[in-house]
Amino acid sequence: VTGVGSLLFNNSGATNVTSLTNGVTNQEVELVFQNGNTTLVHSASFQLQGSVNVTPTAGSVVTMRMVWYTTAWIEVSRSIK
Repeated sequence: VTGVGSLLFNNSGATNVTSLTNGVTNQEVELVFQNGNTTLVHSASFQLQGSVNVTPTAGSVVTMRMVWYTTAWIEVSRSIK
């Protein structure tokens, strides 16, 4: 996702997202959801608020930031519709 600031998810069926690849330190990426078919899966490299998986609904936005010292994506903010 190097050079990407926003990703749009509009999956036709149930899809799990476990990480983002090729990020750079301090990069932020907005994850925008057009339906409720995508689940973000919490892990050591994809750290979500509350340490739990989340299935955003249509119109939701989750912002993730790549942190250099852990090489993990960490959730910065969440707006669930």
